[in-house]
Amino acid sequence: MRKSILASAIALSVLAGCSSTPPESEQASAEIQAKLGLIKLNGTLIRQQDSFVIAPTLSDKKASSSDMLATASWQFSGKTLFPAFKSVRFKCYLSNDECTKYEEIDSPFLKVNGTDSDYGDTYEERVANGKKPGMSAKEAAIKSAAVALVGPAMVLVGTPIALIGGTANLISHGSVWASNWVEFDHDSFYEQTTVAIVAKYGSLENYVDYMVSASAEYSKLALYNERLYIDWKQLKAEKSATLNKYQSIQLSSIEAYKIEMPAYGNIQAASADIHSQIEVYYANSKVNLLSEFDKKFVKAKALYLKNQKVMFDNIETIGDANKFIETYQHNDEAKLVGKARNLVDKAEKRIHKEKMVKRKAALAELESWRKGLSVGDQTFCGRVIDVKYPMFEIAISNPLQGFSDTIWLEKDKVFKPWVGCNNRNNQLTPLTNPLG
Repeated sequence: MRKSILASAIALSVLAGCSSTPPESEQASAEIQAKLGLIKLNGTLIRQQDSFVIAPTLSDKKASSSDMLATASWQFSGKTLFPAFKSVRFKCYLSNDECTKYEEIDSPFLKVNGTDSDYGDTYEERVANGKKPGMSAKEAAIKSAAVALVGPAMVLVGTPIALIGGTANLISHGSVWASNWVEFDHDSFYEQTTVAIVAKYGSLENYVDYMVSASAEYSKLALYNERLYIDWKQLKAEKSATLNKYQSIQLSSIEAYKIEMPAYGNIQAASADIHSQIEVYYANSKVNLLSEFDKKFVKAKALYLKNQKVMFDNIETIGDANKFIETYQHNDEAKLVGKARNLVDKAEKRIHKEKMVKRKAALAELESWRKGLSVGDQTFCGRVIDVKYPMFEIAISNPLQGFSDTIWLEKDKVFKPWVGCNNRNNQLTPLTNPLG
């Protein structure tokens, strides 16, 4: 019995930040501190008529900074029992009647003061300043008329909400200061959180043990939840990649399963139940995903086939055929890429044949012209001034400085005037290929 009482006292001492621990309880205190380090979840304090109760679920998320102005519920740190939201004091200015809106908030913990008060210090500020993070037994005795002794420390078992409201120190608009401080009463909040915890769990020791177990179960469930969620997203990515081969279509997304850990009860049974819920959630999500994929895949594939056939039927040029091949070569659902390549091959052979026919005709016509060349005829680079067939002497129209203004060329190097002359160091070549 003494051991149980001592452990409860130590738990309160740790949570309340008492400055000393009896020598005989040092080992127990270390054990409690170690347990507190394992707590990863936060609880919620709910205002209920003239008292406070603990909300039925825990959370691993930080509360919104606006929770400082809440009137019905407040999240608290599972380790410290202090606010899990931003609760730093701030100024309001009287000149623009700014403080009134804070004075009118129906909160048992929000106060507007002419000067800053100790109870406005946050947990972090108290630790940094070397103060007790929580309320001492003496302070609790002053604030509450209903206390119960448990070993060397005190556990508050009941403080009506009206009593807290009565301690509010609100400054009227007639204040001599230009500004007031808006503060969160951390002492009262800690006190009421402790009262609600003891009322629900029987003792702080029981609370700590439950929170440690709940945090451990939550960690396991969170890992399992994350793994199944990653598996689901991987399946979606694979199905999306398959769809995107045919058409850019989005598949529906899901959020990861939201784990809600119970704040009290049989945590092992609750954990097993949540584990089953997670499995069912992702199993159903997978079924829904595959069903959605099947429907969209049929439509996407049908549209893809239709577009591929239309594009093939509209091929008119080699460029059209090559574009079709480039578009569908990696996913030739209609089996038409081979036919498009055949079209390109046939067209290129036909064009080559036509070029050879034209070249042959052009060469024959050029040979006939060369045979008929005589003195005085104009060529690509100048007039013929002498003929010793198959050699022709040409008077260069635009001779280069330092070179002769005439040149002898073999018949195969003489071209018609229209091709133009390229004179590079007296090496004469046509500007345009006469044979195409």
